[in-house]
Amino acid sequence: MPDAPFAASPVQAGGALPALERVPAAARALQAIAAETWKGVQIMWSFKFNLFGDVLGLFIIFLGINFFIGQGGFERDTLAFTLMGFSFWTFASFAIGNMSFALREEQQQGTIEQMCMGNTSFASLLLGRTLSNLIWSTLIIVTGGGVIALAFRLDLGLNLSVIPVLAISVLGLYGLGFLTGAATLLFKNILSFANLLQNVLLFLNGAIVPVTLFPAWMTAVARALPTTLGIEVTRLITQQGGTLQDAWNAGLLPLLIGHSALWFAAGLGLFLFAERAARHRGLLGQF
Repeated sequence: MPDAPFAASPVQAGGALPALERVPAAARALQAIAAETWKGVQIMWSFKFNLFGDVLGLFIIFLGINFFIGQGGFERDTLAFTLMGFSFWTFASFAIGNMSFALREEQQQGTIEQMCMGNTSFASLLLGRTLSNLIWSTLIIVTGGGVIALAFRLDLGLNLSVIPVLAISVLGLYGLGFLTGAATLLFKNILSFANLLQNVLLFLNGAIVPVTLFPAWMTAVARALPTTLGIEVTRLITQQGGTLQDAWNAGLLPLLIGHSALWFAAGLGLFLFAERAARHRGLLGQF
């Protein structure tokens, strides 16, 4: 009797579903996010000399700004005040750069379409890269900020209450990152736009000058940006002796939670829309 041309699959033979199909979609997404995060950390660590360059470059900018603010010198109170805001801006800068520059690199190398061909959503893969980027940027901020705090003997007033504030703020920041990623998918090279966003955040988010000193209309614009409310709440806790309850009673913490959730939802929604539009128009593999 001749052999059958094709062997029956487990599904056709009434057997169990393949292992991949038995895994729920949510579990597959979590596995992909974890794998992409670990891969991103390994890639960054393989070029760990960049850690030195990133720390040096960013905090030369920080010290340069404070040198001119201090009219040729450094003041401890000013350094402590601006270091917290500058750290938030660094998170924002990496969030914007990660989404826009990483996608642009994938487009240039012609590998972006491969990311969209698997069972895992494109957004899940990017979320994994985002988490690895968050780990890397945290390492840079802790290293550079710690060196400056020790060198100038700064009392930053850090405590555990800062952690949830930072986590909530980062959520909104990466919403902005997804927004720049959406622009990259549709318009390809958005380097000038990404740089503009980074510069606007640095000078308008209260990192250098408190937003309460701005004109009323500019204060409203500044507080609509990611990081601004996070900086205000963090300074309330670390430098004004306040607590999370004080921030809640003042209305800043509820506003920060809603603000960050809105930014993240809007950024992710626009990214998913841009991904579908790019697929439909055949723009994913173009550069």
